Amino acid sequence: MEEGAMAGGIFICVFLAALFLTLGIVPLVIYNRLKHGSNVTAEVTEHLLEGSSVDEGSKSYYWFLKLKYFVNGAEYENRYNVIKSKEYMDAHPVGTTINILVDPKKPKRFVLPEDISRPLVPGIIFTIGGAIALAGLIVMLIK
Repeated sequence: MEEGAMAGGIFICVFLAALFLTLGIVPLVIYNRLKHGSNVTAEVTEHLLEGSSVDEGSKSYYWFLKLKYFVNGAEYENRYNVIKSKEYMDAHPVGTTINILVDPKKPKRFVLPEDISRPLVPGIIFTIGGAIALAGLIVMLIK
């Protein structure tokens, strides 16, 4: 029975290490690509307001930007999925331009310069979790 428990523990550690390292490394790669991406001027084409029910009868609202930009002669128009405040939207009305950083390998992926560090926190946390799972695996294998 001890061998079965050991095999189960090894499987769990390998699974968690792979999962957490993937969830950690992917945001770090995205961060690196965007950090070294192309600085592009984008036009605000639309303000999107979406609501979602939170409690009975009450609603929460989220603001999003829709931006149009050009990379290597191709036009892209995408929604920026980072929630911005009403004040931010008022300061950037439809038709104005803002600078964005575009992933050179996937031009549909972009970020506003002030939001560049967003992928870092989950990337670091999940990478640490993966390292801890790997350490647990090593300890199990040594015993």
